[in-house]
Amino acid sequence: MSDYIMKIIPADFTYFVTGEQAKRTLSFLRAMIKADDITFLSSETPVFVDCGSNLEMIVCPCCGEQLDFGWWGEAMNIAGKEEFKNLSITMPCCGEKSTLNDLDYEFPCGFACAEFDILNPSTDFDSQILSEVEELVGCPVRVIRAHV
Repeated sequence: MSDYIMKIIPADFTYFVTGEQAKRTLSFLRAMIKADDITFLSSETPVFVDCGSNLEMIVCPCCGEQLDFGWWGEAMNIAGKEEFKNLSITMPCCGEKSTLNDLDYEFPCGFACAEFDILNPSTDFDSQILSEVEELVGCPVRVIRAHV
């Protein structure tokens, strides 16, 4: 049986969540959402936060062209050599500048230095809860839904 993980990350991949922000956010999430587990992960450098087996395709945010997974893998390897501190890329389809974080991942993915993981939530996660999380964390967030 696969697990479902709802991952909440800062929209800005360089944003650091303080220990106090993490503690308050975890307390709030645990009070509002019934789940198998709710945890916080942090890293000194950005990491790729994926959607697991949900990833179907990646699309250029500039022209809408579907991107080749081989090209994306090579771009990830290059960025990984710099610990994902520089996510800048030139799109192979249209030549426009973008970032790996701004690609249109179908289902959403992103990069972050902080991540709240909600394992197998059985409570609905609505916009009011999301707004409160953004206030507690101190910045806009992204929600990534992963099946693993």
